[in-house]
Amino acid sequence: MNVFRLLIFAIFAVLLIAIATLLFPQLPKENESQLIARTFKEAEIAQGKYVSRKIEFNEGYYVKGNAFDTPSRSIAFNCIDLDKCCDKEMLSKLCTKPVQWGSRFLRITKKIDLEFSARCREDGFFICKGFIAKEPGQIEITSYSIQPTRLLKGQKITARAKLRNSGKTDIIEVKGSLTLFREIKTEKGITKKEERKIYFERFPLLLGQDVQLEKEVEIEKPGEYEAELYFEESTDMTDFAKKTERIIVENEISQGNCLRGSKEYVWDSNNEKCTLQLECLDCIDMKKCIQSWTKAIPELVGKKFEQTGFNTTEKRIKISVDGRVQGTECIPA
Repeated sequence: MNVFRLLIFAIFAVLLIAIATLLFPQLPKENESQLIARTFKEAEIAQGKYVSRKIEFNEGYYVKGNAFDTPSRSIAFNCIDLDKCCDKEMLSKLCTKPVQWGSRFLRITKKIDLEFSARCREDGFFICKGFIAKEPGQIEITSYSIQPTRLLKGQKITARAKLRNSGKTDIIEVKGSLTLFREIKTEKGITKKEERKIYFERFPLLLGQDVQLEKEVEIEKPGEYEAELYFEESTDMTDFAKKTERIIVENEISQGNCLRGSKEYVWDSNNEKCTLQLECLDCIDMKKCIQSWTKAIPELVGKKFEQTGFNTTEKRIKISVDGRVQGTECIPA
């Protein structure tokens, strides 16, 4: 009787497994090339930011770069882990490391789990890099400001940026620029023309390092502009970051226009609080200044403002905001 009961239980268990298999079929495991291809595809979407995953490589795996090229994408491999990779383009038994590689091929001589990262940029078509064994460095703009956003011709804007290497490898050199594009209206629509470009001095960006930069540029012609902060790794064009701000430059300000000027967060050390300071150009009174800013930022409606000072053409108002101090900076919450 016990044997019969065990037989019934065994049959029932087999049926349950069969039903589960039918309802929840196990997807076939992706091979190395499929995982590499998927990583490149995800990197196209993430432009300028790398995508990474762990891949189990089998001994003897070999692939050429054209396996991952498409009509809209060209790829190149790079290995930045000297402990796991032979010298570039070295196909020799003299190298006992598990990875042999070149810009357009990858060979694995021993079964191994490796980190594979991909990063792309679009420049007519996608230019992508595949990083083997170790994640690359990554330029990140953690904060920036381009102020003022409205000004008179002949005045200057100031661009500030804080950069960080949020990747896993030191970046030897970063190049950067501040570019002014002037908007030109034509019969076909609005086009952008590069009006002026100034460069930052090149600098290294080590792992976890923060770098603060600042540039001023005078705008001589009235019009509507786009100011662009741009940074790129000197030896890898797929590693880049940029920020833009719309700038309006006028010939003159007529009395009572009450234009918005700069916006910045300032730490009030006396009261130990973070304040948002807003500049107004040619406002008749504080009320007009507040109206101009609350129209632009509806979240400020109903807030209590203080006047911080003014002269014949400029007024500034401030409001307390949640935030914290970091060094001499105010970081809004």
